[in-house]
Amino acid sequence: MRTAALLVLVAAFPVAAHAQLDSGQISGLVRDAQQGALPGATVTVTNEGNADRRTAVTNSTGYYVLPNIPVGSYAVSVELSGFKKFVKTGIRLSAASQLAVDAELELGSLEETVLVTAGAAFVQTTTAQVARTIETNQIQELTLNGRNPIYLASLKPGVRGGTIGTFACRSARRGPTRARPRR
Repeated sequence: MRTAALLVLVAAFPVAAHAQLDSGQISGLVRDAQQGALPGATVTVTNEGNADRRTAVTNSTGYYVLPNIPVGSYAVSVELSGFKKFVKTGIRLSAASQLAVDAELELGSLEETVLVTAGAAFVQTTTAQVARTIETNQIQELTLNGRNPIYLASLKPGVRGGTIGTFACRSARRGPTRARPRR
């Protein structure tokens, strides 16, 4: 009886599985030249491929966060009255990554823009997670054992599981059965 009640309880509250994410997060701090927090700054993240925009406003500590952003290349712009507009382009967001894009605003008018082009790869400083996006051309040039596209799932960060198609692979490798002579 106790076991049945425990099973019902476990079934009623399922444990969260490791999610397979195909989006990431961009967050950061907005500060002035003296490293003071700038609350109320408007942060806009723009997809450089399709011009999709997401906006956030910094809190009292100058922090902003934009979660669930699809994988792609982005530009981050920060605007606040009394400061020059900050723009950083070429930010590559991979699956399940959490990038920190901090901005330092200079005194000036919004008509003036400080443009920063991302050259180096971003290092994820908020987690120890390693993530990578696999591009279409990489998939097309990939050599797959048995040409089974299901094996591509194992390339995605965080994918866990046993061997896919173990039975089919074993039976294909055995070939026809022959009796071996004894020595």
